[in-house]
Amino acid sequence: MPQSSGAQARSHYALVGLAATCLVAAVVTTLASGPLASRLGPVGTYVALASMWVIAILAAIAWCRLAPAETLGLKRLSFRDTMLALAAGVGLAIAVPLLSVGAAGIGGYETGTVETAAQFDVGIAVVGVLTAAVTEEVVYRAVAMGALTALRAPTVLVLLVPALLFTLTHWAWGLPHTVFVVFPLSVALGALYLWRRSLAVNIVAHLVADLPVVVLAAVAST
Repeated sequence: MPQSSGAQARSHYALVGLAATCLVAAVVTTLASGPLASRLGPVGTYVALASMWVIAILAAIAWCRLAPAETLGLKRLSFRDTMLALAAGVGLAIAVPLLSVGAAGIGGYETGTVETAAQFDVGIAVVGVLTAAVTEEVVYRAVAMGALTALRAPTVLVLLVPALLFTLTHWAWGLPHTVFVVFPLSVALGALYLWRRSLAVNIVAHLVADLPVVVLAAVAST
């Protein structure tokens, strides 16, 4: 039996409340990861990463209790979408260092991919890249953009609001890198989600885009 307009409105507001809660938790957790790492070392980093997994898993479970799983982008990954995700990931992986060079030129310093990767051992880099690819796509793309879509917000807001929040969590990387690298990357991933509406596509693309961090961490540790 179809939902009444009132029930649909309550469901949409519930999704927005869920998204807001998850976004606040994710932003606070990410911003706290630096101080945790400074105080507790690798243990603090793993605590922050584990917290992101808890947030993403609970968000997905709660969403599927409020709305169909398809509205979270949960659908089978076709061969075509797999190839598209890989291509998008490779494109972003190439774009990030190019944008980093531009950010370094504008800001006069660089706190981007190479410097960040060199700070971590390979184990933390692998877990961190996998965590970012899954949890950030769940929270900042599927949940945040899905909630705004449910409210019928303008497409530009659906794309930019989560992108700005995602960018905020990378503020410790330095202003030039955050503005000229992280923000364009987030917009690109948001546009990909708006196009395909597939969480799996975004996760694969994000994972491939971040794989150079693992390679650089491995090289730095040798």
